[in-house]
Amino acid sequence: MDNQNQTSELLQRKSLLIIQAQFQQALGQHGEASRLYLEAAMLEEKIAARFRQQDNFDDAAISFFSAASCYKNAGEFAKAITLAEEAMTLTSTGEFVKEMQQFRNDCEKALAPAGQRTLRGIVRNGAVHPFEPNALTEGQLVTITAA
Repeated sequence: MDNQNQTSELLQRKSLLIIQAQFQQALGQHGEASRLYLEAAMLEEKIAARFRQQDNFDDAAISFFSAASCYKNAGEFAKAITLAEEAMTLTSTGEFVKEMQQFRNDCEKALAPAGQRTLRGIVRNGAVHPFEPNALTEGQLVTITAA
């Protein structure tokens, strides 16, 4: 079986898992839904890696974002944020990047304990500076949670 057929089979299996997860969630079976979302997320990560190996960065970004959505639906917000950020490194499509930034912000809000807010910043020369979108390539992206 060639690589394209394997990827196609993984995509079909992942889609079926997501449908099953949505069904379980609608039935109130949240534990089973989370398990299915996690399984779908792991498949989607494999798919994204295949696309990246083929230098198909747009599809890799979409697959990483899909995996992030599955992790979010499973309650794994930190992993969802990591994959959304990975997706953003692979595409420059403005609307898609805006959607991923909003997704990341929503996940960060879900992670922050009540009464706290999450700020984004860049580490430069040992100091944290407020988030500047054009500074992403200049320093390390960090999350700062303040009470």
